[in-house]
Amino acid sequence: MSASYAPAMAVLWPCVADRPPAEAVAPASRAEAAVEVARALRHGLGIVPVGAGTRLAEANLMRGVEWLAVDMTRMDRVLAYSPDDMTVVVEPGVTAEALQAVLAEAGQFAALGLASGRGETVGGLIAANAQGRRQCAFGLPRDQLLGFRAALSTGDEVRFGGCTVKNVAGYDMGKLYCGSHGTLGLITELTLRVRPLPSVRSTLSLAGPGLGDTLSAGMALHLARLLPTGLVATFGAGCALTVEFSGSHETVAWQLEQARRVSAGYGLQTEAAASVDPSPPAVPDPGVAWLRAATVPTAIEGLCRALEPCLSRAVAHIAAGLVEAEVTLAEPLNDLERRLFAAGCSHLRWTRLPQSERATRDAWRLPAAQLPLMRAVKGALDPAGAFGPGRFAGRI
Repeated sequence: MSASYAPAMAVLWPCVADRPPAEAVAPASRAEAAVEVARALRHGLGIVPVGAGTRLAEANLMRGVEWLAVDMTRMDRVLAYSPDDMTVVVEPGVTAEALQAVLAEAGQFAALGLASGRGETVGGLIAANAQGRRQCAFGLPRDQLLGFRAALSTGDEVRFGGCTVKNVAGYDMGKLYCGSHGTLGLITELTLRVRPLPSVRSTLSLAGPGLGDTLSAGMALHLARLLPTGLVATFGAGCALTVEFSGSHETVAWQLEQARRVSAGYGLQTEAAASVDPSPPAVPDPGVAWLRAATVPTAIEGLCRALEPCLSRAVAHIAAGLVEAEVTLAEPLNDLERRLFAAGCSHLRWTRLPQSERATRDAWRLPAAQLPLMRAVKGALDPAGAFGPGRFAGRI
């Protein structure tokens, strides 16, 4: 049956709610997970799935809710793998590193958690729809998910999608669950697409003379259609542009030469140490906030300029039009939000907020017109309102 949760994870409970869980359990199978969901429903408890715990602070804080923490890390098996069909079925608690190790034996990989490096689970990456710097080539986790099983608050276990890459039967429900942060149900099984490992993967990192030139060089590379698997600019102590290519030896060598030539036109010639994506801490820091701002690629420089007065460090995913940044609390967050939207921000998320802000500020900054549809989806898939109540946008 279920085991009690690791005491070391108790430090993460303030990331979830204003009180610790009434109970914490760790099911080891789909059957045990369904039993725990049913028990929580009988006792009127909220339900929060937990993996590695690295992204629990990305969702809103639950307030005034008695809840059950469901540790999914014991459900860590690769259930089925078909290299010929290029699909793999896993439990949500398997780590990205463990999954990649299994796939690598057959010369394949999953475009999921490619730069996580923190023991993150596949279920957690799907729940947060989180991808790293190779998003421009492979898309988001929602693009890797073919099917899944989940336990719902209706008492049913459902299965959506299938085990084939070309599967067009019915609605693609996986795209609703990706990025839902566990607020629509408890995912107990995942089917993912896999891809062949490239012959060569090479990264070029160039020091930039300044923010504008670094981003201009990145945009020129994006428009050059060199098809990089990664294209990011990082800012902090200095500026750097990092571009990654994958493929055959000849193709990668030619692309690297072209990237150096294009970048040199903007003053980027000195190779720098490969940059690392800034990673928010699992537990929010009191003096800083982390955000994710989206726009069109051509407006990224405007977003970065808007962030400059309070910017500590940032990474700009140029092809995706996405900026992830750590900012200081040197000014009210409302003022920063207004400046970002004036600069062309189309979507803003606070991925880490100090506890003093989390009690009152919605992590999602969405138009009010979108919320009724979201509430309708929540009501249809979680009619009991049991899964992470108040954790999603609009305190849904």
